[in-house]
Amino acid sequence: MKSKELKFIIATSSHDINDIRVTYRFLNFFQKIGEVQWIGPFSNMIPKIIKCAPVFLNKNHIFRLLSLYFKIKKSCSDYIYVPDPDALLVCILAKKSKTKIIFDIHERYHDDLVSLRYPNLNKHIKKMISFILLKLINYGVNKSDFVIGVGPSRLDCFKKGNEKRIIFSHYVMKEYLTSNKLDIITNENRFNILFGKALLSRGLAPVLKAIAMLKNKVPILVINLILIRPNKADKNLDSLIDALNLHENLTFIDPLPYPEMFKLMNSCQLGIIAYSRDLGVFCVPNRFFEYYTMNLDFIFPSFAEDLSYFLNSKEVGFPIDTENSLEIANVINDKYLNWSSSKENNMRNIEFSTDFLWENKQNELLKFLNINI
Repeated sequence: MKSKELKFIIATSSHDINDIRVTYRFLNFFQKIGEVQWIGPFSNMIPKIIKCAPVFLNKNHIFRLLSLYFKIKKSCSDYIYVPDPDALLVCILAKKSKTKIIFDIHERYHDDLVSLRYPNLNKHIKKMISFILLKLINYGVNKSDFVIGVGPSRLDCFKKGNEKRIIFSHYVMKEYLTSNKLDIITNENRFNILFGKALLSRGLAPVLKAIAMLKNKVPILVINLILIRPNKADKNLDSLIDALNLHENLTFIDPLPYPEMFKLMNSCQLGIIAYSRDLGVFCVPNRFFEYYTMNLDFIFPSFAEDLSYFLNSKEVGFPIDTENSLEIANVINDKYLNWSSSKENNMRNIEFSTDFLWENKQNELLKFLNINI
């Protein structure tokens, strides 16, 4: 199939139009080889890269799925890319017979996501919900034409059917890489550490405790943890920051357009991925591939099985027990000492690693989808 004939639909029930993987990677790539229509939840902020006007669905989730069904029923496309299990089942029912389904599995919906969304759920009820979800998603997987997983753990839990499968992770597109720094991070006399979205579910508590441990070791005002404001305030997080007295060591910033995140990385001396074991064993975060590609030193969970698969014995960053505040503090301290003695922040040349570039992997994806360009 030649690219000039291709029509794609991005169909999602839950992913925001600013989602990094769905929009800034897959939609962006599909636009380069065909025509793309995005159908999903409403958003006030539409990324500049989107060429066709997006189609927004009803705010109520049930009505959103019904609306999606009728829109897919009326549509005509070669491929429907779906990142959500519920939207997948809707698209399978509504699509035309010749349309191919691409199911992109980001999460372990049946276990990790259930635990994240319902942390206090009775374990027996949770087990029952997980079992039902696993069966439903496995049905969708087997009814899909192409199934993509961000890591091995996203595919291994499903029984194989006639679908084609591939591991295709959060590879970074060249067009987003930059050597520029972010204007709002202007103080070059501070040791900037990038955490990301300020959520306790992402392992922020041990990181904050690690910084508190360093108060007697380093000039603590030099250390600056950069956090992105979440959608909702967290009283537990606020209380922890108060208890540790870390207000002067934290910089909260508003969410940035994805391309700006690379400028932010260039303004930092260290990145942190700090999931606990609850979510970290099977985590495959975007930041892992971005830190690696930007050659930014970073901490990540030593127990993350999927990340070990991608590293393939490469010695990268600082794999440690990210539940252990002392281990985190030791890495930060060592990195700070190196930075303060060499002024690494002023001398560092920005160089990009090519191991996880999208452009080096895209032919594998095209071949998998039976697309010739």
